[in-house]
Parts: sequence; C-alpha cells; structure tokens
Amino acid sequence: MAQKKGLGALEFARVPLRRPNFEDKPKKSKSESKVKKEIEALIPNLPKTEELDYPGTDVPYKYRGLADVEFRADIDPLISGVPPALLKYQDIEQKTGGDVGQFIKMILGEDDPNNPPGMFSDSGSTLGRYIPAEGERYYKKDNLGEPGVSYAFQPDTSEFDSNRLIETLVEELGHGGMRILEEEGYDPIVGVGKRSELPIEEELMDQYQYRTREDTPEISIETIGGRTNVLPTIENAEVFADMLNRIDEQSLKELRKRGRVSTPFTRREPEEESFFEKLIRTLGLGIFGGEEPDVPLTRYAQGGIASIRKV
Repeated sequence: MAQKKGLGALEFARVPLRRPNFEDKPKKSKSESKVKKEIEALIPNLPKTEELDYPGTDVPYKYRGLADVEFRADIDPLISGVPPALLKYQDIEQKTGGDVGQFIKMILGEDDPNNPPGMFSDSGSTLGRYIPAEGERYYKKDNLGEPGVSYAFQPDTSEFDSNRLIETLVEELGHGGMRILEEEGYDPIVGVGKRSELPIEEELMDQYQYRTREDTPEISIETIGGRTNVLPTIENAEVFADMLNRIDEQSLKELRKRGRVSTPFTRREPEEESFFEKLIRTLGLGIFGGEEPDVPLTRYAQGGIASIRKV
C-alpha cells in the first residue's frame, strides 16, 4: 500500500514575489447590458424581459407549447380509437394554432380557478361536459361554462385517476365531434326520434370508452341501457355497432376533407387462427371450441403522435 508523504516531504518552488506595478490599470468589466446583448446574439429566440412579464398563469403559448405536445401523447391511447373525438381535437388545433388549452379544461377539484361557478362540485355526479358553441345543436345562452369547451372534472384530488380523467375528456371531445358532423351536413344518428338522439349519443360514448379501454371492436351488451331504457340485447348491440361504424366513417371522411389523413393501426397483433379452429368455428361445432379470435380495435394515427405513457 502506498504511504502518504509527511509534510516534510513537500517541496515548494522558490518563486520571487512580483512587485506591484502601480502604473497598471485595472481591466474594465463588461457592462450588464453589453453581456445581455451578446447572449441575445448567440440565442436569437431568447425571450426579452418584457415578454416574461406576464400575470399569474397567463403564460405565452410559445413557452408552454411542449406541454400540449405531451398532453396529446398522453391522451393518444384513448383518442386514437374514437374518430369523432379526433375530429374535434383537430378542429381545436386548427382554430388555436395548437394552443388546445383554450378549449380543453381539466378541472382538479371544485376550487380549481378554471371551474365555472356552479358547474362541478366535489359532492356532485357530473364528471365532464361539452358546452356547445353558438350555432351548434343544443346550444343555450345560459349554459354554464365557455361555449365550445370540453371539460373533465376530478372531484377527489387526493385519489387522482388520470385514466378516468382522460376517458371523460375523450368522451366530451366525442360530443364536440358529433356537433361538427351535424354542422357539416352529416346525419350521424339515424333510426331514432329527435328527442332520443342525445341519450343514444351518450350510450354510444359509453361504448367508445369500453372499446378503447378493452382494445376491442365489440359492443359491451352489459353497458347498454346505462343512459336510456334501451334493452341490453344482442339485436340492440348490432344496432349500436352499425351506428358507431357510421359515425367513424363520417368522422374519418371529414378529417380527410380537412387535410388530416388518418392511418389505421392496432396496438397489438391479432390472434392467429389455425385451419382446424376456423373449420370448427365455421361449422358451428361449439362443443369442440372454435371461438372467434380476439380482434384488436382499429385506431387511427395522425401526424406521427407517439404516446409517452406505458399502456
């Protein structure tokens, strides 16, 4: 092991002391303004002092735009499977230049400053709402909240549930997408009376939530009737499936018209079916098995958005 040398082993170079030259002039330090100008020249996009002087939470969008990109990635696992919600989100992006927070509000507790007075209460049952804009169906002047805004509410912030909050938001965006389809001349819901269309729309949004949550194109029969008196039967499930397919086709068509191509994809590979399994299923010999393969939900990618969440 190496030994530490004692102080006596240290050797110091003999350097003659420099005599002070009283004729030397001290160097002038750069002024603060000159340094600032040099930094601004090196970083052209550096915000000016007056730009950073904003009140409260009114942060200029160019300093919080990345947060909206991350938000879009966070909601992608759900919104990608709900074409009318994609349509509404695209509409918001187009109107705001990407500043989606103008028309999307996450309310965390009834004391949240973004909570419109009287809309959401910690003891209430309302967890989300889309407020129709002027000219849209169901618009009312005395509606609580801002027209055209989708709200999602988290009543108990001590037990924060981001998945439920995002599910609620996607549902409200879906309602907004339905209003766009109506404004553009589509007829998304057919076969029921006008007074029944909104309750049926709520039922369909529940099915969208089920589909994206379970990653399946199937209809949840157990969920039918949760918002209406529609009976939970196989026949009604088929009617709901046809309605959802119609809404999906219309939403994707309108997105294409707006220059937004939607590329279909699935989050997992479909299960492979052997020839024997397909034969058994085709012949209806259920006692030997032959169940339908588990098919994943078709989703739609837009603009290369990738989720940063583990799902």
